[in-house]
Amino acid sequence: MISTILLIVLIAYAIIITYNYIITRMKLFEQQNKFLLEIRALQEEIQEQRTFSDMYYLNATETVVPEKLLWAKKVIGVNKYRANKNTMQTDENNFTGPYINIDVPEDWQEGDIYLACSLYGPYTNEKKVYSMFQFTDGRMHPIAKIDETYDWPTLLFSTVEHLLEKK
Repeated sequence: MISTILLIVLIAYAIIITYNYIITRMKLFEQQNKFLLEIRALQEEIQEQRTFSDMYYLNATETVVPEKLLWAKKVIGVNKYRANKNTMQTDENNFTGPYINIDVPEDWQEGDIYLACSLYGPYTNEKKVYSMFQFTDGRMHPIAKIDETYDWPTLLFSTVEHLLEKK
């Protein structure tokens, strides 16, 4: 009788241990699946988060010449003094901030503003174009694109100041 009860208790104990083991393995399997799905989602996000050049510039075709990026700058302020009537030194230095390698998406910060200068057009008639972008919602959004003129920075001052205030 005692041996039968002991045998039943041992079998019940074995069933409980097996049940707990199976439940634990199932939970671990679910966590692994969640983790793998998260990794897959991150991989897809990384693949979608292309470089700046891939996101913006045209692909070369027989009839279209792609823009050639000369430099890029993170804009953290506006220097209007350089654009007053006495100096008229309008250039990229009207916008304060460091020059950067814009093709490193990991360095982009939400709300940051970027100024890029590129050449476009055929080799014999290349022109500079200045493009302003803002990184929001995980994407680089174009704000303005202006061909080079003597006063191109002044055309962007109010837009940049407004964006910097919102940031």
